[in-house]
Amino acid sequence: MDIRKRWTLLEHTGHPNDLIGCHFDLLLEDGNGCRTWRLDQIPIVDGPSVDAVVLPKHNLYWLDIAEGPVSGGRGWARSLMSGIFRGSLPEIEGAPVQIELHANGLEVTLSIRADLCTFSSIT
Repeated sequence: MDIRKRWTLLEHTGHPNDLIGCHFDLLLEDGNGCRTWRLDQIPIVDGPSVDAVVLPKHNLYWLDIAEGPVSGGRGWARSLMSGIFRGSLPEIEGAPVQIELHANGLEVTLSIRADLCTFSSIT
């Protein structure tokens, strides 16, 4: 089945538990929320894997805004890139993910396995 849903990559600054001061949140639309992973850096297409830490589901609100404060005094988030994804998320959260991300000028296969995230060219 060809399922197309929204995704976004947010830059998140000022989180009180972030020692570096900045990280990235990858959100994938999933029903009434977004499956979310915290990335220390943005994956480079066909580059090395980056660490991906599973976070609790985020509100769909983040798919629609350009930037704004994060509730509870947890910093500021702004959208760096967003688009649609093609494919299905696994029913079990935490299971490996492999979908296609599409946005202006970006078409990659996103893989998340064993807490590692990669962007690969679509062949």
